[in-house]
Amino acid sequence: MQALVAQTNSYNEAAQSSALRKQVALQAAQKALLATRSYLFKSLRSTKDLVVEAEIAEQWAHAASCLGGVGEWSLARKCFKSARFWQQQNPYV
Repeated sequence: MQALVAQTNSYNEAAQSSALRKQVALQAAQKALLATRSYLFKSLRSTKDLVVEAEIAEQWAHAASCLGGVGEWSLARKCFKSARFWQQQNPYV
């Protein structure tokens, strides 16, 4: 009986850990999306900011890594494509 309880507790902890990792991954994607949107709306009125573009590329790459780590391959690929796009926009990245 104790082994069953221990196994159930272990499963619950693993499920919580997995859910937390997914939440962190989705938050990383959200952060990259918000930074991109903010930059695009701001850049309509100002000059190109290479530092911000590099940071956006880094955020997309981080989101892709996090999403790939939790098995969200479709979203990870989209994030990776966004990271590559921003890297290509900025020759200094």
